[in-house]
Amino acid sequence: MEIIIPPPKTAVASPVAETAPTARDLDVLAIKAHGRMAWQKSTGYNQRARVETQMGRWKSVIGDRLRSRTLDNQRTESRIGVSVLNKMTSLGRPTFVRIS
Repeated sequence: MEIIIPPPKTAVASPVAETAPTARDLDVLAIKAHGRMAWQKSTGYNQRARVETQMGRWKSVIGDRLRSRTLDNQRTESRIGVSVLNKMTSLGRPTFVRIS
């Protein structure tokens, strides 16, 4: 598993980026060359952010832990939770429009 941390918008590559680039240097150079959104897609950062958002949604709506004791009941509880979140998502998602 690779740790992905986006560099700040004001980040610059280190002086040795040409000869011995670090992972951070490679990220900074890729963002400068292709843009932040392309970097996010190429590294999978957007997927990680989606998973974190979904887990946060689960914890806020369903709770931070399972209440059932047996494994079968925990599976049922998880399926019900997923069903509830899917239903909430299907009711409507906000439409975002970029203004710049």
